[in-house]
This record gives sequence, structure tokens and C-alpha cells, in this order.
Amino acid sequence: MPNKRDFDDPLYIKWRKSVYVRDKFQCQYPNCGSHKLLNAHHIKKWAVHESLRFVVSNGITLCKKHHDMVWGREEEYEALFLDIVNRKSGISVFDIQRLIRIANGDITECDRVDKRTKLYKKLIEENERRKGLPSGEV
Repeated sequence: MPNKRDFDDPLYIKWRKSVYVRDKFQCQYPNCGSHKLLNAHHIKKWAVHESLRFVVSNGITLCKKHHDMVWGREEEYEALFLDIVNRKSGISVFDIQRLIRIANGDITECDRVDKRTKLYKKLIEENERRKGLPSGEV
């Protein structure tokens, strides 16, 4: 998959809209809440984390001011943004970070039998489905 973003790609449009809807079309940066000039920001960088490009939990809505402020400094804001997304999704920061490591191939603990295994498999399958793998639907 190319690193150049196609903002007209149906997958990208759906991802962006899903992030906005989850965040109620307002900036999620603490104490902001602006509804103007919104950006769907990738918590883990688009160019580096190909498998997370269309995973809604890897996105957060930011106004232009805050998007410009954090752009290029994603790692500094990662824990904060994961915590914000966590509160909306009901998935713990630990689960999100572990899922990201699994998706990146850093760990392969999906097969380990524990209470999180079904969640990881479900999220990874959802990501694969969104990429258009077995069903071809987005």
C-alpha cells in the first residue's frame, strides 16, 4: 500500500467520518471542543503503521490549531490520545497498546488463551475486513 494518502479513497473517507462521528464532530484536545476546521488525526503515524491506517481507534478528531501543534510530535501525544479514545470505546489503554503491537507484528500473543484473546482477534479481523480482504466490503 502506498504511503501517499488519497483523501478521496472510500476507505479513508469512511475512516475519517467514523472518527468524527465517534468524537461528536469536535476537537478532542483537552479543554478545546472546537467544531471548526477539524482533522481526523492518526495517533500512530500513517506512513509507519500501515496496518492501522483505517482502524478507527487509531484516530482522533483535532481542530486545525491542535492538529498543527501535534503534527510531527505524535509520539509525545500518543498516550494522551489513546487515553481519550479509550474512554470513548471502553477498551483500556493497555488493550489498545497491545493490539497495536500485535498489528505491527511486535508480538504474536493473539493465540494465547486469556480474557483478551477474543477482543484482539475481533479487532484484527475487523481491520482486515475494512481493508477489503474476505468480504470486500468497507
